[in-house]
Amino acid sequence: MWFSGTGTILAVFSLFLTAGLNNTAYYPSYLICKVSLTIENSSSSKYTLTAMSYVSLLIPFVILYIFIVWRANG
Repeated sequence: MWFSGTGTILAVFSLFLTAGLNNTAYYPSYLICKVSLTIENSSSSKYTLTAMSYVSLLIPFVILYIFIVWRANG
């Protein structure tokens, strides 16, 4: 059963890697080719990605705080 999960992840990863290396549109527009979505034009800015990575480092501390408060009041 776990093979299907890993296989799915590897298949999607390989598709995005192929699209990323070739700058291929993964969501093509049939009317105007210039507005097709590629990984480059659909990703966030460097500032946004940096901010999201800092915030993601805080998530374990927030979960730990919630757990401690929940146990103290329970």
